[in-house]
Amino acid sequence: MLSSPSSAASLPESGYVRQAKLLQLVPFSKSTLWRRVTDRTFPPPVKLSPGVTAWRIEDVRRWMAQVDIPLESANAAQAVVGNQATKSAACAGPGVGGLASSPRRLFRSGRPA
Repeated sequence: MLSSPSSAASLPESGYVRQAKLLQLVPFSKSTLWRRVTDRTFPPPVKLSPGVTAWRIEDVRRWMAQVDIPLESANAAQAVVGNQATKSAACAGPGVGGLASSPRRLFRSGRPA
């Protein structure tokens, strides 16, 4: 499979890439990926078996060339999105994002933790 998706040289010329690795290559989320597949603005996946869905690397490379997204930029954008999510969860305050006591714990003891 893919050893390091940080550069074009690390991708084989042909083959398949699963969703987890693909999301490291494109500058958007899983939901946006599937919305784009539905809207036909991103290449459709191929069903390799009942539980395995993947994208042709050639199709992904062609799409990236058409929208002018170098792999390095896609990885940088994904890192920025990940950092923003971490920061927003940390700044959300107690009880938000699992950072403080859970509702389950609140109801077990009968008083806030």
